[in-house]
Formats: sequence, structure tokens, C-alpha cells
Amino acid sequence: MLVVGYFYNMKLLLRTFQVLFLGILLNGCTSSTENNEKTVFYYNESGSVKSLDPAFSNDLESMWIINQLFDGLVGLDSNLIPQPLIAHSWNISEDQKTYRFHLRNNVWFHNYAGNQRRVKASDFVFSFERIINSELASPGKWIFDACIKEQPFVAINDSTLEIKLQKPQGSFLQLLATVFANVVFPEAVLASADNFRTHPIGSGPFEFKFWETDVAMVLHKNAHYWMKDNQGKPLPYLDAVKIDFVKDVYAEFQGLRSGKYDFMSGLDANFIDELLTTDGQLLSNQDQLNMFKMPFIKTDYIGFLLDKNSREITQDQDYRKLIYYTTPRKEICQLRNNLILPANQGFVPPTLLSKSNWKKDYSNKLLVDSLLRVLHQRWGNPLPSVTLTITPEYTDIFEMMQKHWSKLGINIQIQVLQSSTFKDAVAKGKVTMFRKNWLADYADAENFLQIFRRELWSPAGANYTHYFNPQFDKFFDQSSALTNLEERQRYQNEMEEIVLQDYPVIPLYYDQVVHFVNKRVKNWSINGVNQIDLTKVQKVNLN
Repeated sequence: MLVVGYFYNMKLLLRTFQVLFLGILLNGCTSSTENNEKTVFYYNESGSVKSLDPAFSNDLESMWIINQLFDGLVGLDSNLIPQPLIAHSWNISEDQKTYRFHLRNNVWFHNYAGNQRRVKASDFVFSFERIINSELASPGKWIFDACIKEQPFVAINDSTLEIKLQKPQGSFLQLLATVFANVVFPEAVLASADNFRTHPIGSGPFEFKFWETDVAMVLHKNAHYWMKDNQGKPLPYLDAVKIDFVKDVYAEFQGLRSGKYDFMSGLDANFIDELLTTDGQLLSNQDQLNMFKMPFIKTDYIGFLLDKNSREITQDQDYRKLIYYTTPRKEICQLRNNLILPANQGFVPPTLLSKSNWKKDYSNKLLVDSLLRVLHQRWGNPLPSVTLTITPEYTDIFEMMQKHWSKLGINIQIQVLQSSTFKDAVAKGKVTMFRKNWLADYADAENFLQIFRRELWSPAGANYTHYFNPQFDKFFDQSSALTNLEERQRYQNEMEEIVLQDYPVIPLYYDQVVHFVNKRVKNWSINGVNQIDLTKVQKVNLN
């Protein structure tokens, strides 16, 4: 018992030291120019943060922090359109295979061992060559797949970077807006590559100060950050950011409600009724919070395996059309307190194609009756039974849909498989009707539409339906070469219409980015890739 007591007391002592140390770090922040109090933004991360190295950032939890520590050539605005960051402008060659970026001359790396210098074009060459180096095995290597193989990145001078592609790629700027393309401090990487993931040096609005694994992390304001507000005041406004790593989602939820935390993303199903009405609005008693919502770049859908050798009714386009028009999207969203949005605007989330309306009329009873008559003549009455395969977490949604379809004479049986078995069955074409989702890797409709290409038929790719339309593939190749966003979107809208007329998939709903933010926080921004940008965030005293 003495040994147990000793280690318990030591654990308390260490935790006390950690809390005191964090307090010292926060007190060491530069004071706000408006008052003598430190302006600190607090939030909790219940997930795991494994690395702060942009080269290995493939989870949202890490990306949120990396976005505060690093900048790249370009970033995304609230409409997911690339905007200048370290590159104040760029030119694209007539053949659209050479990009020339012109860098700002007032961007500085964070202090490293007493060394603080300006960001140069050669730093991007180092950062990008590091990403594509096969020995590094970065999960972000693919963003440069379109580049030429020999010397794709060239520093013309300190302020001019050139990138050369093998063929035009209209989405290249969107790829450069991912965290993988952030610039790193070469000296820090070369001095200790293994250490860089836990001691990152970038040029972002905040600089790394402290990280105690599973306890907390502290970021301080970058006093030399290049960006200023419209009045010429240096950014960021905040003095520091403190991130707790409490795994208990209830503790995080209570921290938000009590005011301990300034922000929370998403909402655990167990707490929905404590914050939201059944139609997804904040309860009237939550007067200390604001809620921000925007469609996420993720779509859930029903897919059909299109096998011409099969004699199942799912091969009949009219049957798939019937499912399309009888899917109860509104009711699905109500089961999730409307934290998801009905996919009434196609397969591609509206954020990526700027769609303001849609042609489909889901209340068209005459069309449904007509389809049923045609299908009864072809397949008999009642219609043949079809099996729809899902995973356990969607059981309530599909049991509701099954009852809805049954009332219309559409007999669909629900098969529930565990995740690993389900993935294998869908990839190998062992199921004919299934629920899947697609989460884009980058902010361009191209990333959604690519899964309908012939070359991506599963199991080699993500075209699990084995859909093929030669006109679609032709338009895809043409749009991929365009850099003009309006032209690209015109093609992409036509491509999506082709897919929706063939009905290889039935869009169900779009996920939403949902942020709960304390009302003392001002200038909060939100976009469809769920980025957090604290550069312009302010905290005010509401008393």
C-alpha cells in the first residue's frame, strides 16, 4: 500500500507541476494591446493528436492545430475558393502546365534556436521535395502526382517559385491548399527530423510552445506574423491557444456549457437533446452559445452494383429511379435532429458546385405511380425482394426507410454486416445494393465525380458501382484540364446530371460542419472542409 500511495502522490505532483507549468506558459504571452489581461482561446480535443508535422497530417484533430502553426502558398475561403497566403499572386502558363508563384517578402519563420529568417522560395522546394520523397512515406505524396518527375519545383529566386506539371490539372490550387503543402523550416527538419512532429517550426499565426501528451498543448501568438486586419493592426488578436486532451466527451460538453471551453465541433448523440430542438436549432436556454453550420464535403448514398450479367431488378434503371424518388430524405435527417442535410441537390455537396436549386421534384407522386406500373409489368406484382447491405450504426435509419418503402410495395430486406466484412464485400462486388459515403480529400467537385470513372472500378478504386458512361469520362478529362473555375463547374454540373440520369447511386444526405462557439468569441469563420482558422478570432468580455 505504501508503494501504491507513493506512485499516486507522485502522479498528483506531476499533474500539479504540469498545470503550474501551463500557467507559466500562458502568463508569458504578450499582453493584449487593449488591456493587461491575456486573451487565451480554450478548446478540448478528445481525439488523438499524433503528429504536428504537415507531411503526416491525415486526421482532422492534427490538421486543426497544424493550420495555426503553418501557412502554405494558398488557403481556402468560406466558399472553398483558393486565396493568396504566402503567395500574394501567381501566373499559369498558356499550356496550363507551369505555375509561377510570387511570394510575400514579409513572411518569417518562427524562432528556432535563436534563428529566425524570412520564408524563401527554396523553403517550398525543400518542403515539397520532402513530401514526394518515397523514403519519408508521407500520406500526402499524392497531391503532387501531376508534377513532372525531374525537378518539378524550382526556386527562380527568393521570391519566385515555379511548379511544373506533366499535364494540366485544374484542381491543382485546391491541392496546394491542403495541409500537406504547408512550408516547413528546413533547418529545424534537418537538425532533428524525428523531433519535428512534436516540436514543429512553421510561419503561421501561432507558434508552438508546449505539449504534454494526453494532457494539454499551448500555442503562443506569432508576434512577427505577416497578416494585418483592415485597419492595419497586426494579427492574430489572440495571445495564446490552450488545447486540453480530455478523452471524456461528457467532460468536453460540460466544459463548453460552463464556459471553460470556447468552442466544440460536432455533438455526441447522447447530448443532442440538451442543446438542440428536434429540428436542429439551439434551445432557447443556450443563450451563451452560437451555432454555426455548413454542408461538409461528405455525401452518404445508396449504391447499386451494375453487372450486366445479373438478372436482378437492381439492374433496371427504372427501379433505381423509383428508389431515388421514394427515398425519405427529410425523415432521415429528422432522425439526426437535422444535423445532417437532405441530399436534394445531387451527389456533389452544394458547397462545391455553388448550386442554388435543383430540378428534381421528390414529391412527384404521378411519376412514382407511373414507375410502379411499368415495373409491375416487367417484374410482376409484388416486385422482387432486394437486399440492402449496411453497417450497424445506420440500422435505425434504414429500418425507417424499409417501412416507408414497404408501404409503397417496395420490398427491401436489410442486411447488417460489421465494418470490415462490409468493406470487403462491397469492394469485391459481393453485394448488389449497399450504403456508402464519400468524403473528399480536397475541396473540388472533381474528387466526388472521379468515383464514377471506369478506371476506378473496385477493387482497384472507389467506383464500387462499376458505373461507366463514355460521355461522362470524356467530360471528366476535359474538365480536369481547365483552370477557370466557372468553366470547370459548368462541365462538372453536366457530369453530375449524366450520373443522376443513370441512377448508379441514390444520394441520401450531406453531413454538416457544426460548431458550437461561446458568444464571447467574435469573427468566427467556418467552411465546408471543417478547418479552424484562429487568425482573426477575438474574445470580448460580455459582462
